[in-house]
Amino acid sequence: YLEQLVEYDIWATARLLDVVGVQRRELLDATTPGVFGTVQETLHHMLQAERSYAARLMGEASPEPLEPLDLVGMRSVAGGLAAELRRLVSNLPEPGVEYQRRLGPVTAATVLTQLFWHGCEHRAQVSTILGANGISLECASVRRRPSRRQPIPT
Repeated sequence: YLEQLVEYDIWATARLLDVVGVQRRELLDATTPGVFGTVQETLHHMLQAERSYAARLMGEASPEPLEPLDLVGMRSVAGGLAAELRRLVSNLPEPGVEYQRRLGPVTAATVLTQLFWHGCEHRAQVSTILGANGISLECASVRRRPSRRQPIPT
């Protein structure tokens, strides 16, 4: 089941980047009340956080913060993250392993849960912004996800 969850996360992010990539450039700067920020800020934040969660679970140091990225850069980061998430599936720590962080300890199970929940939350926020601008995003439905692995466009 974990592999399917990872593949959905990879697919949903790639699909969202595809949809955003064919819109007018100014849409990257669009936002709406109740979301994290602009489309570009939200995608950037989501990718940065998922990289950090994956690194923590792999026992690696947190990656350097991402510089501001255009869509090509975001697709590249998403492709690298996809490889990391696939590697993670077979290398997960035990659920109760604790990590120290500034706000106190957190377990591996919590980090893994946050990795997926965080991505879903921010993809939904970008979908809300797109919807507020007249763009339908039913394409991210789990029912529309292909059943086989598809490469992440870079």
